[in-house]
Amino acid sequence: MNYIHTDYYNFLFKTNFVKSQKINPKNGLSLMEKKLLKLGSKNIIIPTYNYDFVKNKIFNIRKDKSQSGSFTEYFRKKNIQNRTRIPIYSSCSNFKIKKFQNIKKIIDVLGKDSDFNYLMKNNGNIIHFECNFGSTFMIFIEKINFEKIIYRYSKIINGTFLDGNKKKNISIDLFVRPRKLNITYDLNKIKKDLFKNKILKQKKIEGFNYFIYNSVKFFEFCNYKLNKDSLYFLDKKSKNELKKNNINLNNKEKIKKFD
Repeated sequence: MNYIHTDYYNFLFKTNFVKSQKINPKNGLSLMEKKLLKLGSKNIIIPTYNYDFVKNKIFNIRKDKSQSGSFTEYFRKKNIQNRTRIPIYSSCSNFKIKKFQNIKKIIDVLGKDSDFNYLMKNNGNIIHFECNFGSTFMIFIEKINFEKIIYRYSKIINGTFLDGNKKKNISIDLFVRPRKLNITYDLNKIKKDLFKNKILKQKKIEGFNYFIYNSVKFFEFCNYKLNKDSLYFLDKKSKNELKKNNINLNNKEKIKKFD
């Protein structure tokens, strides 16, 4: 199976102006879906993230729109019956996923309860189609390694899960970066290391660009790197920011004060 991040407007621009195949935005959605089905797996998962739970404390699995782009909202409407029950980081698939998510009292949205854990258990691939490399999957890896990650902390948010007439009180465990500290990833370094170790590949299909990597191999590589350097994902400026504010493994709870 493929978990696919997309940039629909890059795809649309390239189709209209590079390939000179004149299509309107609405017709392009189905065309893009056909391209995604040619990337090595007929089973695809599309992120349908919606961040409103943080503000309004409600996740309506049927009505909350995807905020991850035009194509993802098109895909959500088409496959609404297959949307996963994860607030904020839900996804939709074009196949019936065996029910692996029971709504718990506290849902670890980017950890063991997440769609990413399901993807990895099924040896799935992650693809960035016509968009830059930079994966939410890295936060999943950080959460699994939460004991050594000093620049994020667990924040419990209480709210309500809605599914038609069904209603349930829930809480989510969200692994967050503090808002008052400028923490950024060194994506160029990570990408270079992944290419060097033949984990990340850049490919083309019919003139369209995409990155692809196996979730298990990426997870194992990042685990190895984080065991050697728990700040491996971060750029130099972020590392200096943590050092300046004396945030380390001995007092990592201090990070909460910067939110």
